[in-house]
Amino acid sequence: MKKTVFTILILAAALGVDGQSVTLDDCMLRAAENYPIHRNESFIEQSLNYNVENAKKGLLPQITISSKATWQSDVTKIPVSLPGVDVPQLSKDQYSIAAEVSQTIYDGNSVSVKKLSAQYASQADLKRHESDLYAVRNRVSEVYFAILTIDAQIEQNLNFERDIDNAYKKISALKNSGMANGADLNRVELRKIRANQQTARLKNLRSAYLEILSAFTGDDYDEDIELEMPENLIDEDLTVTRPELQLFDAQKELLLVREKEIKMQYAPKISAFVQGGYANPALNMFEDGFQPYCIAGVRFNWNVSAFYRKKNDRAIIKIQADQMDVQRDVFIFNTDIQSRLQNAEIQNIQRQLEDDGKEIEIQGNIRRSTEIRLENGTASVSDYLDEISAENIARQNQKIHNIELLKTIYQLKNTLGKL
Repeated sequence: MKKTVFTILILAAALGVDGQSVTLDDCMLRAAENYPIHRNESFIEQSLNYNVENAKKGLLPQITISSKATWQSDVTKIPVSLPGVDVPQLSKDQYSIAAEVSQTIYDGNSVSVKKLSAQYASQADLKRHESDLYAVRNRVSEVYFAILTIDAQIEQNLNFERDIDNAYKKISALKNSGMANGADLNRVELRKIRANQQTARLKNLRSAYLEILSAFTGDDYDEDIELEMPENLIDEDLTVTRPELQLFDAQKELLLVREKEIKMQYAPKISAFVQGGYANPALNMFEDGFQPYCIAGVRFNWNVSAFYRKKNDRAIIKIQADQMDVQRDVFIFNTDIQSRLQNAEIQNIQRQLEDDGKEIEIQGNIRRSTEIRLENGTASVSDYLDEISAENIARQNQKIHNIELLKTIYQLKNTLGKL
């Protein structure tokens, strides 16, 4: 029983390894999660929470503690001299320590503005983070399709090796009938050796690219892992939906919030306060010695000098907004040019694939014709091997062009922000 279970586990493990596969979307997702900048997302969220909490704390009563010790060159005197009355004289050195609790009544709605500023700044940081991942997705796509191209070359090279094996059998039969010689078989063996060497080089190159893909995703891949072919879905809509556009929008909103912050500087501020302290003299200036005191009231402050900068501050915000619009237009222009070039490349590859099909058909006819001529003694073994190689190259080009088409389609999607 134990032996049976062990055998089943071994078979299941073997099937799991053989059936291991990965998709391009999986690799892009894992690369985004594994990229060091991904950790910034949690930092951005934490910063937002702290900034919002700090803004809310502006609504809480504010407590200040102050103390002072002064010496004055003169003090208030009572210009009265009455017989038998000792008029107290104020001391020129005075001391006080006080605590004040103030509650804002009106300050231009600064708390809401600060919360908005924190939210839009956080949103801009997140969109900047997403735009940074554009290059990562592009590099992962390059590596993924490079491996697919190598796989296609290996597959076609193995087909070529089988064709060479069949050719060896055919020429061996011709040698037995006196229509070929040992040198002809050596030529076939030489082609087989070169094909084997090419397969070995391709497998080594595949291993190197797999290591690069592992570095991006953080996953270890077996040598025999299968990379699934992406879908050939061409989107006719070339509208740009990149996160950079949302980044520009968030930065523009942040400028509007900063304009509100500037307006907030011009607003008067009203607060209620209670102050208690211990001073010498206290509120009664003529009572010598330290005495406690208390003051309560409403305070009105208005920094009128802030209006000096009002015109320039608004002009600066307007210039920054205009600069943001220019950057957005430049980005859209460059992205549009890039997407048009990629779309043109897609159409060019599609035409190449049409020609590839015709070339394979023609080259196959030539190979079969040369094979018949070889059997009839009107074609050499070298001619026959050349035609096998030519057909192999034609089929390999078709496979490579198919992968190049998929690669360009995905590059276009990434350029437009649709991945």
